[in-house]
Amino acid sequence: MLAEADIKMPSIEGSLKRVFIFYYQFEESRNLSEVKHRLEKNKFVIVNSKELGEMVDYLRDRLIPLVNLIPPERIDYNNAIIARSLTVHPTMIYFLFLQHDDKGGSLFLFETVNSWYSCGKILHSMRAFDRNAGIRSKFTGLFIPSRRVFLKGAQVLEDESAYLSGNQSSFHQ
Repeated sequence: MLAEADIKMPSIEGSLKRVFIFYYQFEESRNLSEVKHRLEKNKFVIVNSKELGEMVDYLRDRLIPLVNLIPPERIDYNNAIIARSLTVHPTMIYFLFLQHDDKGGSLFLFETVNSWYSCGKILHSMRAFDRNAGIRSKFTGLFIPSRRVFLKGAQVLEDESAYLSGNQSSFHQ
């Protein structure tokens, strides 16, 4: 098994395909420590503090201004973790949990350019991820970094397919 220090995340700028945004609530897991334990048991790796800082900076600089999200005032290992699959190389997906209160918080799924997943496949697979993590999540939106486009909830599947085919008229910027 790789040590935490051996896990290197590529620079975020230019390596992201999409960022899926969810609200999550604790279920079987009662806190992030339990989420971390469950994920490690299910072949996920928790990445180190340098990557946490880079992801949080990306959120503050790029995402938060577009998606009207209020992050926790202070973000550190007490209220945030980043996980990725231990079995997939190169990494296609990173999960960033931000805990807002004792009930849950925000979950960001960072999809890298190495991913071949469809939007529908990622959303469908979240049910299994939720069970592994001991949480329940609700999809709230999708950010497409290359276009700086944010799509809310249900409009994603229809609008993303229009976006991918070149028709950008239905997007909100």
